[in-house]
Amino acid sequence: MSTDRAQIIAEALDQFSAGLSVLDQDLRVVYTNAVARKVLELPDELFAAGPPNLADIIRFNSRRGEYGPGDVEAQVEARIALARQRVPHNFHRTRPDGTILEIRGMPTRDGGFITTYTDVTDRARAEALIRGQAKILAMIAMGAPLQSVLSDLLSLVDAQLQGIKSSILLLDGQRLRHGAAPSLPEAYCKLVDGIEIGPDVGSCGSAAYRKAPVFVMDIESDPLWSQFVELARPYGFRSCWSTQIVSVSGEVLGTFAMYSGTVRAPTQREFDLIEVATRIAGIAIDRQRAEDRIKYMATHDALTGVLSRSALAPRLDAALAAAEKNGRRISLVFVDLDNFKLVNDSLGHKAGDDLLRIIGARMRAAVTADEAIVRLGGDEFVLILDDSDDADRPTPQRVEALRLSIAQPVLLGGREFSATCSMGIASYPEDGRDAAALLANADAAMYRAKSTGRNSVRAYANGEEAESALVLKDDLGQALRRGQLGLVYQPLVEIGTGLVVGMEALLRWHHPQRGVIPPAEFIRLAEETGAIVEIGRWVLQESCRQAMQWQSHSAEPVRICVNVSPRQFKNPDLVDDVAQALMESGLPAGCLELELTENMLMHDVDDAIVLMEQLRDIGVNLSIDDFGTGYSNLSALRNFPVTRLKIDKSLLADLDSSGRATMRAVVALGHALRMSVVAEGVESADQLTFLQSIACDEGQGFHIARPVVAGEVAGLIGRNHARFTHRPDDALAS
Repeated sequence: MSTDRAQIIAEALDQFSAGLSVLDQDLRVVYTNAVARKVLELPDELFAAGPPNLADIIRFNSRRGEYGPGDVEAQVEARIALARQRVPHNFHRTRPDGTILEIRGMPTRDGGFITTYTDVTDRARAEALIRGQAKILAMIAMGAPLQSVLSDLLSLVDAQLQGIKSSILLLDGQRLRHGAAPSLPEAYCKLVDGIEIGPDVGSCGSAAYRKAPVFVMDIESDPLWSQFVELARPYGFRSCWSTQIVSVSGEVLGTFAMYSGTVRAPTQREFDLIEVATRIAGIAIDRQRAEDRIKYMATHDALTGVLSRSALAPRLDAALAAAEKNGRRISLVFVDLDNFKLVNDSLGHKAGDDLLRIIGARMRAAVTADEAIVRLGGDEFVLILDDSDDADRPTPQRVEALRLSIAQPVLLGGREFSATCSMGIASYPEDGRDAAALLANADAAMYRAKSTGRNSVRAYANGEEAESALVLKDDLGQALRRGQLGLVYQPLVEIGTGLVVGMEALLRWHHPQRGVIPPAEFIRLAEETGAIVEIGRWVLQESCRQAMQWQSHSAEPVRICVNVSPRQFKNPDLVDDVAQALMESGLPAGCLELELTENMLMHDVDDAIVLMEQLRDIGVNLSIDDFGTGYSNLSALRNFPVTRLKIDKSLLADLDSSGRATMRAVVALGHALRMSVVAEGVESADQLTFLQSIACDEGQGFHIARPVVAGEVAGLIGRNHARFTHRPDDALAS
């Protein structure tokens, strides 16, 4: 080939975008174009004495770290051995400056090699970026932890650039918290964790505050970094470019930042990567926040912010497992607001919601992060408290302090209001070793607090009292099945005529060892344990059956009066139970009268009216028992579908001038509301004479007639009370 022609070919090859080198059969570099020398950074000195051999080129590249760490001669031998195989090859090599070469070699017919060198850095990084984005988006879709997603995202960004270290901070209120920074020193991440945002708080704090990018070219001189330059200096950071990360709705979620060791602005490629990183980070954080919200809503009460009923079982089970493992005590506190219904009735449901929010906040302030508050629904809450010896204060003191806190006045609808509560405490392990026992016992203690005056705290019985109560509770659970429960009946007499007009069914428990147990003792226990619901159902059935039997032997209809307990009244099956008892006995519904206590009705007036109307629709009569012992809403009383008021015996016991006036007023009130009035506890002739003088409709008490067994009732129906034969058995006294 002529010299001119070779020159033309060489000049043409110098215009190629790829580098080109030719090796002869002795592996000498006989030709390199200009691009190859530039890409490979081969100095002219290597070619000064003639074509260098491949070993010289390999030694040169190895000494400057082209192939990574390792023994130079070992690398020479390995690469020469590969070249002597005279096989085609194609591979990528990442050079010390981060550029990526695609190297293709083809053997020639004379035993040499032609090799091309193409800079594929941009293409390789673009492909890696696409693969990385797909992987990270898949992680987000699969619900990978946010920390892992953000760390992988920043590792991807850092791999795309030279000399850049990136970070993500998450906005928490007014502070930035560490999110991810896999290439930043851990010590630096700790220093900036928790920095409060502001208009001049470095790059990230300012970007989050301004909701706009902040690019600081020189950390040493920019006033935004005046407070933090000493933090950055030990790590060689000279510029920091920060961009806000936003949600779909535009809310700032955090910041993405790039740190560089040189004083400069970001390049276009860095701008592009900032856009990619902030967009993907926003998707990941947004998804995590949405997932957190869903989890929160599933386990928390939307109104008060405390745990919801669904969270009680797992939280209590976990607390019990931890207590058993660590030998600790926990206490369960059952809380029921005493007068919440009055707020809804007088101020409206919005005020009721406001009150519950305030109560919830007061409860949250009284517990630690490891304890729990659960809203069961309505105005009922459960607290799970640490009750170990090393707790800050004994649980009874804490609960009493919480009761006082709840009772502090609040302003609702422009009016001051105080909400009291009844609270019951049961502790692990002495009051129960499983969730069901603790809940039942805490509920029983709360019910005891409510039934003994409200606005108080009661602990579940302990010591000998607890053991006795436990035995009695177990016995009571078997009493109905063993036939130990029975009924006696006390006549109600029409005061004007002296005729027996009804019978009140009274429950008695004939214990095989203790004899007859007073109702005041075991009825309370039945209420606390919930056994009263089953017992009450039996009383209904037996009373209706017995009344129908009496009626079949008498020309007179028999009115049978049955007490309904608070727990029965709350039982959703009450209406069905009443209907079933009437149907099975055949007793006309008008012959059954259900006695409801005043306090029970006033606790939840709206619900009480709905239930009473359902009972009235069946055809049964309703009366208010123990009237005068609770607080009455006269407006509600007027709307109650009841036919009779039964005045509590405490009002009749003391007939001084004020007592007589009170009795007259109550009788007049009942008549004004078109109700019959019954006086309970008639113990003397003077009391009976007084009741006649104020036109009280009916009377009941020992002076009139003591309770009798079922077999003696038939002879009393329709007769004058003066002919009664009294049973002197104190065990049957009401």
